[in-house]
Order: sequence, then structure tokens, then C-alpha cells
Amino acid sequence: MYDQMKQEELFQKHKFKYQKIIEENISLKQEILHLKEQVEEITQKMSEKINFIKQTEQSLSKQAYDQYEITIQRQLTIIEQLILDKKELQQEQLNLTNEIKTLQQSHSQEIEKLQVLFQQEKQQIAQKEKASRMQWEKNKTQEIRQLTVLGLEPEIQKIIKKYQEEIASLRLQLEK
Repeated sequence: MYDQMKQEELFQKHKFKYQKIIEENISLKQEILHLKEQVEEITQKMSEKINFIKQTEQSLSKQAYDQYEITIQRQLTIIEQLILDKKELQQEQLNLTNEIKTLQQSHSQEIEKLQVLFQQEKQQIAQKEKASRMQWEKNKTQEIRQLTVLGLEPEIQKIIKKYQEEIASLRLQLEK
């Protein structure tokens, strides 16, 4: 009963962890989607800015052109960082998935061990009950036999006495 409660407690604990990991996984997926959208948006903006720069490059001064180049580099750095973050999140998701699988395997092995132990305990209890029942039956049988012999003893004594008297009378008759 205690093992079963402990199993249930472990199961609930790991179930909670599993649910939490799933929620984190969903949150990470949403964040990845959001990051993808940002990357696409930034890529779109970058494309638009590049086109704008190409159209206005001849009319802009060298200083304005350098300023746009700095902006583009900064956006490229952001994009690269977003891509790196995405890869890290994917790796973390993979690690969490592997950890969940490992936990599930270890818990299923533990449950199997506990089930085997439960069956062994059940068999031992059944054997003890059987031995106890057989001993009780043996004792009761012995008690009934003793009571039966004690109850019949006066009758047996009467029969023995009667036969002894008959034997004695037959001997007397033979001697005459």
C-alpha cells in the first residue's frame, strides 16, 4: 500500500514535470515562430532598405551612405543572433525531449520492478496463509479425534467388560 502510494506520488511528480516540460516546449515553439516572423520581417525590411539604398545611393552623400551601411550591419548582426538563438532553442528542445524519454524509460523499469516485487510479496503471503490454514486444520482434526476418542471411551469400556464377562463365562463352561 505504501509502495503503491509512493508510486502514485512519483507518478504525479513526474507527470507534473512532464507537463511543465511540455508547456515549456510549447512556449519555446511559439517563441521560435515569433523569432521566425521577426527574421522574415527584418529580412523584408532589409530588402526594402537595400532597394532604397540602391535607388538613392547616387544622390546621398558619403556620410548618409555610411550610416545606412551601419544600420544594415546592425540588422544583419541581429539576424545572425536570432538564428543562433533559434539553434540553441532547438538544441535545448531536443535535450529536453531526450530527458523526458530517459525519465519515461527509467520510470517504466521501476514500475516493472515494483510489480515483480508486489507479485513476490503476494505469493509469499498466500503461502503463509496456506501453511497457517493447514496447521489450523491439523490442530482441529487432532482436537476432534481426541474429543471423539474421549466421548467413545465409556462405551468401549462397556463393550470390553461385556466381552471379558462372556469369555469368563465360556471358560467356566469349558472347565465344567
